Amino acid sequence: MKKFFSCLSAILVCMSALAQDAVSGDGDAADMSLEDAAAAGDAVAQYNLGYQYYSDGDAAEAVRWWTLAGEQGLDAAQSLLGQCYAAGIGVKTDLAQAARWYDLAAAQGDPVAQYRLGEMCEKGNGVERDIARAVTLYKASAEQECAGGLNNLGRCCQHGLGVERDLKRAVELYSAAAEQGLAAAQFNLGVCYENGIGVEADAKQAAHFYHEAAVQDHELAQYNLGSCYQDGVGVDKDMAQAAYWYERAAKQGEPSAQRAYAYCLMHGEGVAQDREMAVLWYQEAAKQGDLPAMFNLGVCYDEGLGVTVDPAIAVQWYTRAAEAGDAAAQYNLAWCYDNGRGVKRDFHAALTWYQLAARNGNEKAQSWLQRNGYSW
Repeated sequence: MKKFFSCLSAILVCMSALAQDAVSGDGDAADMSLEDAAAAGDAVAQYNLGYQYYSDGDAAEAVRWWTLAGEQGLDAAQSLLGQCYAAGIGVKTDLAQAARWYDLAAAQGDPVAQYRLGEMCEKGNGVERDIARAVTLYKASAEQECAGGLNNLGRCCQHGLGVERDLKRAVELYSAAAEQGLAAAQFNLGVCYENGIGVEADAKQAAHFYHEAAVQDHELAQYNLGSCYQDGVGVDKDMAQAAYWYERAAKQGEPSAQRAYAYCLMHGEGVAQDREMAVLWYQEAAKQGDLPAMFNLGVCYDEGLGVTVDPAIAVQWYTRAAEAGDAAAQYNLAWCYDNGRGVKRDFHAALTWYQLAARNGNEKAQSWLQRNGYSW
């Protein structure tokens, strides 16, 4: 099942170019070395010196110079300081400080600061949650054709978040951001084309946009692209490609991709069979709460797939998944209680789990209950 619906270096490059332009226009500063101009209090020189330190790997010193520039009102420095405090770059993470610096830059019209502050307002990170203000900031950023603002405003239009729901407008905004190469927007556009959201469904277009985002390491796009190749949706079915994209997303920590890649390894589909490695990937996904992965781990220990047979551990995994609502795990757990496998035989517990599984649509559980004269 595909996942639906989201950098400092890129921002630094963009803002550094702006700052360098500003330096070239200042005759006095241009006659001085960068260090001397910064020490003399030139804000743009301070900004550029900070960028130089950042490029050399000294983020703390970069933040020191950006702070001096930001305190003089340079919006480019203020915006970067917001990102530094938000991500803990050169300083300890401090969302309140991040919001303060973003707010200063946003007030001067910085489009990156506007959409990033909007995200903080939307989520209530570092500031009080305020959807209306978030939308206002996204609009201000989008009006300047900032890809992040366009994408976030598109998401608001899609879901009716602080604005009237408008799917067609959402697609227009995603498209504008996607044309600028924003991976999150390309992914969102792929979802729209796959599901006919605000646009006529087009599997080939969906796969195309997933690919555009996937090559930029957008993990959900990689997972969805893997699913496209596995199911032959918008592309020719190709399990080798499916396994390739699942693996890339799995290595980024995407649990659905970890489980999907584990399946490929377990069955040797698109990749050499390696059941031991499959179990490790199922475990990674299970750690993040992926229910099918928990169920599959139960099966692995139940049947000795990649691990030594251990019915007791199988029951532990079935129980975790069953308690979280996985119908297949509920049925298997019921069977274990019914037959005393990995757990003391307990018909009452077995019946309870059979009925839960049946109510959740498990046909095996429904059949068992019908055969034995029980309802659910």
